[in-house]
Amino acid sequence: MISLISSLKNLSAHTLLLEVTDTKSIQYYKDLGIDDTVLDHALKNLKKKKNEKSMSFYGDFFGAERLDMCFSKKDALLDDRCDALRNAPKNTLFLPAGDFIAAYEALTLSTYSYDRFITKKEEKNYSMFVPETEKKNIEKTKPLLDAIVRARDIINLPPTDTRPEAFVEYIQNFKWKNFKLRIIDAKELQKLGCNLLLAV
Repeated sequence: MISLISSLKNLSAHTLLLEVTDTKSIQYYKDLGIDDTVLDHALKNLKKKKNEKSMSFYGDFFGAERLDMCFSKKDALLDDRCDALRNAPKNTLFLPAGDFIAAYEALTLSTYSYDRFITKKEEKNYSMFVPETEKKNIEKTKPLLDAIVRARDIINLPPTDTRPEAFVEYIQNFKWKNFKLRIIDAKELQKLGCNLLLAV
């Protein structure tokens, strides 16, 4: 589950994931109120590793909590971001350095997992900081991302669960937004001359 938050006050913070790509992003996090000790470490690592793609992990900045920092050159940000999010533990608070729509897309798709057949499911909760002004734009991307997640679920279903009737029911049960759903049965396929599709 992904929660969008616009305030960093009164958070029972989990793992904190920051993206540090340059000194501007250090200042951005400083303005958000991130601890100077954390940002000093980030700056040192940024200077050390500016020519290489890397990910660093720090502990004990927030008591027993962990702080994860992703260091990246800007041109490798997408790959680094996805790697960091894919490996993010449950209860991660993600503070992207910018491009919030792309960050939300990366968070949604990188943390996807298919757990229908897992008996003991581990609930993974993620939070992402988004300025209030960006929330509407992110809401607009949700229908497409929901559809992508649905498609991934369908691909992961075993053949016994993807018979035409079950497949249609699965699709119909999803509350589609901004998409029109048209289901074509065998008779209509025949009228359309889709014989190869029917043969399959």
